[in-house]
Amino acid sequence: MKKEALASYLECEPDELEQANWDKNLFEFGMESYLVLTDEESYEYARGQIMDSLWTFDPEFIMAQSRIEIGEDDDEDEVVESLRTMLQELDERANPLIKALLKNPQEFADAAIAADGRAHFLGRHDGKQIEVICGDETLLIYRQN
Repeated sequence: MKKEALASYLECEPDELEQANWDKNLFEFGMESYLVLTDEESYEYARGQIMDSLWTFDPEFIMAQSRIEIGEDDDEDEVVESLRTMLQELDERANPLIKALLKNPQEFADAAIAADGRAHFLGRHDGKQIEVICGDETLLIYRQN
């Protein structure tokens, strides 16, 4: 059904699409690739993308969801700036530390999705989410490249 939904959107024949070996929800059409997901799957994929890229988030956003408590004698701006420096220096290596700092990783992911939408995390090419109704199911398409 996913292949047919994507073919409908791309106005091509389903046999013109190739399913990726490493992800049953990823399809290729020429040099383009598309992720086709159900609503539930898209939340799951977005959460995974968020957890893999915690180091890219704004330090203030991380702080709002973290276990870090700013004491009376602490300067919150200095703490945020320290976090920013750490993120810049460590890049993706900061991910485990950021995850450990979060009060609740699931809530962090949900807050990120609420702030930016799933397409921001899944639509790598253009940040868009395309809805296609196929039978009685709505499928979501995200272009990857």
